[in-house]
Amino acid sequence: MNQSIVLLPSLKNKNAKIDVLQSAIAILNSLRAYDESMMYALRLSELDREESPGLATCLGIGDQIEISFLKGNRQKANELLNSAIKSCDEQQFFIMSLLIKTIANIDVIESGNYALGIKAGMPLLEELKKNSQSSDYLIQLETALAKAYLKTGDTQQAESYGVQAYTRAKKENVVLLLEKASEIMADIKRSQGQYFSALEYADTALTLKNKLLDQQLQKNLAYQRVKFEIQDKANQMVLLEQKNKILDVEKKLEKKSNQNLLLIIALVLCFICVLGVWLWKVIRQKNIFQRHAELDGLTQISNRSHFMSSAETGVKHRTAAVSLILFDMDFFKNVNDSFGHPTGDWVLKNVSQAVAGVLRKGDVFGRIGGEEFAIFLPAAEQEIGLQLAERCRHAITMIDAESRGIRCPLSASFGLATMTMNTTDITNFQELMQAADKALYQSKADGRNRVSVFS
Repeated sequence: MNQSIVLLPSLKNKNAKIDVLQSAIAILNSLRAYDESMMYALRLSELDREESPGLATCLGIGDQIEISFLKGNRQKANELLNSAIKSCDEQQFFIMSLLIKTIANIDVIESGNYALGIKAGMPLLEELKKNSQSSDYLIQLETALAKAYLKTGDTQQAESYGVQAYTRAKKENVVLLLEKASEIMADIKRSQGQYFSALEYADTALTLKNKLLDQQLQKNLAYQRVKFEIQDKANQMVLLEQKNKILDVEKKLEKKSNQNLLLIIALVLCFICVLGVWLWKVIRQKNIFQRHAELDGLTQISNRSHFMSSAETGVKHRTAAVSLILFDMDFFKNVNDSFGHPTGDWVLKNVSQAVAGVLRKGDVFGRIGGEEFAIFLPAAEQEIGLQLAERCRHAITMIDAESRGIRCPLSASFGLATMTMNTTDITNFQELMQAADKALYQSKADGRNRVSVFS
C-alpha cells in the first residue's frame, strides 16, 4: 500500500489512482487508522477537482461518510449524506448511492431507531439482493435488520435475517461479519429460549472475536513496522538532502568568504566614518550651545551667570592672591536717552572689545548688568590689579565716540578688591564682590573716570 501511495503522483490514469486510494482506504479502515484513511478519502474526492464531479467524487464522499460512522462522528456523516447521494445519482453511479444509503440505514438501527431502520432497510435489502449479492454491505444490512427485529420483539423475522447474514458471511468467509452475525444469532436463540443453540453461536462468536483480535494485532504490528521503516527512510532522505544543502551552502560561503570579509571591513569603516562625523557634529553643536549659554548676546563676553560661576570657582581653588575689578560706564543713561539704544549697544560692544584687548590670558571678563562689567584676575596682587584697571580705563577713554555722533567723551568708574592667601577681612567670593562694589562707588563719589582700591 505504501509503495503504491508513493507512486501515486506518477500515475497518469485516473482510474488507477482511484484503485490505489480505494485499496489504501480499505486497508486503513481494517487497521482502524481512521484519521489516515480520511486523509486518503479527501485526496480521492480531489481527483475530480479540475473536472466535473465523477466517480472519484462519489467514492470519496461515500468513503468519508463510512469513515465518519466508524469513528462515531454521526453529525459529520449526516452532513455529507445528502450531497453524496445527490452526486452519485447525478453521475448515475446508482450502486454507490445504494451503498451509501445502506451505510446510513445501518447507523440508524445502531443508534436505536429500530422501526425507522426496518422501514427504510427493507427496500434497500431488495435492491442489494438484485444488484450486489456478494456485497459485504448486504451481510451488514441483514445483520442490522436481524438486530432491529429482535429489539422490536419479532424473533421470527430476526432469526430469518440473522440466518441469512450468518450463511452469507460463512460462505464469503468474512470473519468480521461472521462474528457479528454469530453474536446476533446467539442473542436471538437466547431470546427464544434455545440456550444450547445460543451457546454454540456464542462460542463461535467468541472464537471468531479472538481470531479477529489476533489478526488485528498482527496487522497493526506489521503496519506500524512498515510505517516506521518508511518514516525512517523518509527522515534519512530529508537529512541527506539537508546535508547536501549544507555542503552546497558551505562551498558557496567559502567561495565568497573573502568578498564578504572585504565587504564587512568596508561597512565597518563606513560606519566608523559616519559615526565619527556624527560625533564631531554632536560635540561641535554641544560646544556651540554651551558657548552661547555662557556668552552675553550683545557683547560676546561672559554673561553674568557664567562669570559668577567661573570667578567663584577661581576663588575656591586659588593658590595665590586674586583680584576683582568692577566698572560701570559713566553717564550711560544719558547716551541711551540722547542718542538712542542702538548707539548705547554700540558703546557697550566697543567698550567690551577695548577692555578685552588689554587683559591677560586667563582673566575672566563678563557683563553682569546693563552697563556694569566685572573682571576676575587670577594670580594677581593688588598692584597688578591696579595696573590692569588703569589700562582698561584708559582704553575706554580712547574709544572714538564722535564717529558715532556721540558728542561727549566715554569713561568708566572702576573699583578694585584683592584677596590674598592670608587675608582675614575678605574670606569668600561674595565678600570680594562687596569690597569691589564699595570701591566702585567710591570712584563715582570722587568724580568718576577713576580707579579706587578697597582698603
